[in-house]
Amino acid sequence: MPAENHPFSKRARHIDQWLWTSILLTVAITAVSLVNLGRISIFIGPSLFLITLTHHAVVLWLVSRDRQRSKINPDCLRNTTAPTATKANVFICWLFAFLWLLIVCIVLIVSVVVMHQEHVEAWERFAGYAEIPLECAEIGVLGYIAIRCEQQRKETVRPTVTITQRQQHMQQV
Repeated sequence: MPAENHPFSKRARHIDQWLWTSILLTVAITAVSLVNLGRISIFIGPSLFLITLTHHAVVLWLVSRDRQRSKINPDCLRNTTAPTATKANVFICWLFAFLWLLIVCIVLIVSVVVMHQEHVEAWERFAGYAEIPLECAEIGVLGYIAIRCEQQRKETVRPTVTITQRQQHMQQV
């Protein structure tokens, strides 16, 4: 079993930390978006927050379950894929990055249309502009999580050749 499939590996912990970072960023985005009642993001940002939070919570719960199971029986995870290394998780992380990119575009378009009206308060303008860098940071974090999960998948799914297997192969040749 490759070392990266182990739930206590450095890469698995690293991915977990970035998932928590993404959760905190989405909470901040939602808080800033709700300052102006979600008008600038047309309430899509807070909605995507709930979906992103649900995904991350499920993945973190599955990883935690694997950690608990491996404490009881270290061999129970043999020949299994880590929850963060599944094709579905990698695809969903890339999908979320794309959806947050769409929200940045929506916020930019709406802010150009709405922010140039006279009845918009200064604090609403600030909230609209503060939302954009947070969303860009979320796109970067989700892209980084997807890349790390892809790397974890490549290292766990592909069979690794050990030194003893190489030596046996060399003796046969």
